[in-house]
Amino acid sequence: MPGDLRRPIQSKYSVIRKLTGVPGLRDVSDPSLPHFAYFHPTPESINTAISALETYVLAEGPFDGIIGFSQGASLAVMWLTLKAYNNPEAPPPVSCAILFSRVLSYDPVTWHATGVAQKLENVPDGGRRIQIPVANLWGANDREDVLEYGPATANLFDEQGYWSYVHPGGHEVPGLAMREALKKTAKIAKRSIMQAQMAAESLDR
Repeated sequence: MPGDLRRPIQSKYSVIRKLTGVPGLRDVSDPSLPHFAYFHPTPESINTAISALETYVLAEGPFDGIIGFSQGASLAVMWLTLKAYNNPEAPPPVSCAILFSRVLSYDPVTWHATGVAQKLENVPDGGRRIQIPVANLWGANDREDVLEYGPATANLFDEQGYWSYVHPGGHEVPGLAMREALKKTAKIAKRSIMQAQMAAESLDR
């Protein structure tokens, strides 16, 4: 979640949920303080978050792209997966995605169809890959679940537009303390954006 992790976002579309005792944030914030999340790690909570994101995009969009860190990256991927499955012939809802350290994600298609909680590591049966460029980044010293879901993200997006980079840090977005990693991160992100721009220009011709 961008911004101050200790302050809830005030929005009529928010599904920000209060958490306590979050050890996974020890490197970036005091885990003893209250924190907020887009969803709890249950299919029911995730489904609510996906619906809220869809409502927000319909009301405030369109948007050129989507960017997310940790839970935000997971939410973006689950939303895009569901959109690609439900409307395979429709244009994607955004033109590109930039994802940092995707954590635990459930397959929203399987959950809606069967009520079974299944990890989102491959395209749902009968679905298709997400047809937009994506920059997928995570840390070599990231959380255990990120080290699982980071590489698995490649299975969900069209391989012609998939760009990835593993920086030397942990569960974080590279900053000035990792200057070389910051440069490479910007380069990967720019690739996905430029590929989206080129695709849009080709459609306008």
